[in-house]
Amino acid sequence: MAVVRSSSREYNSPERQSQRVMLKAPVVILTRGADNKTMFEETQTITVNIHGAMIVSRHLFSNYVT
Repeated sequence: MAVVRSSSREYNSPERQSQRVMLKAPVVILTRGADNKTMFEETQTITVNIHGAMIVSRHLFSNYVT
């Protein structure tokens, strides 16, 4: 299981752009792996803020976005 973190900043530090809120909400991840195979996973958020969320996943994801 992997935890994807959106930032290396300290949790809820004064420099954060917005406050994080602990919230478990259902999420579906649909993506393609390096082998171009579609991956599907039902999971949940750990925390959310106005800019995104921290999620729990069985897969590792890179920060590279196309």
